[in-house]
Amino acid sequence: MKRLIFVTIVCAFMAGPVLADLTPVYNTTYNVNPYYEWDLVSGLPDLPGAPSPGGGSPGAGDILDSLYGSWTRIDDDVDQVWQDLDGGMKVQAKYTSVTAFTLGYSLNELTGVGFVNTGLNLVGETALINVVPNSDLFIWGASGAGVTKWSNEALNGGQDRMVTFRIDTLLGGAAPSQPTYVIGFEDGTDWDYQDLVVEITNCAPVPVPAAVLMGILGLGVAGFKLRKFA
Repeated sequence: MKRLIFVTIVCAFMAGPVLADLTPVYNTTYNVNPYYEWDLVSGLPDLPGAPSPGGGSPGAGDILDSLYGSWTRIDDDVDQVWQDLDGGMKVQAKYTSVTAFTLGYSLNELTGVGFVNTGLNLVGETALINVVPNSDLFIWGASGAGVTKWSNEALNGGQDRMVTFRIDTLLGGAAPSQPTYVIGFEDGTDWDYQDLVVEITNCAPVPVPAAVLMGILGLGVAGFKLRKFA
């Protein structure tokens, strides 16, 4: 019993807060004939060697600034695994720079097996997703050209291909009526994370250490019971 308590304490310590891990998101606004490609959010560092803006319409802009009042960047260690809060998640595409990228998800958060494609890949498109509420964990994915980029960076060879912002207020200053996040996927090597930008409501990220802790504790309890009755 003491060993089980010790393991529990150690696991709880491992699941505690960690230093913020925020992947750099670069400002790569440039003229893509006949329009500017928008940035995800203002104030980003410039990517060395990125093309300079020049001409075109509707003009350079920032995606989040044009849609929301305020937001908070979510730590990259926290946005890899998600959970449906009470059923009926809604997703809506807010910006795309490549139409070959489509949103999907997998209930196998450690492998990505069983990718469910929502078909969402054009601005304004919406979809409803019903994952078992408050139970099954899942990961987001963006699929295109035969490759899927995952919210779980371990499935991307350790590269972070998705960033997350929690929306705090809408343009008018009111708070969203439901938990609202914006996720932005990166498909290449310019790291602007606006190749597929999607608003998602009624779900929330789950810290990876907490998900791992649940599994470890389950194994610990099972082992203790087997030892007790052996």
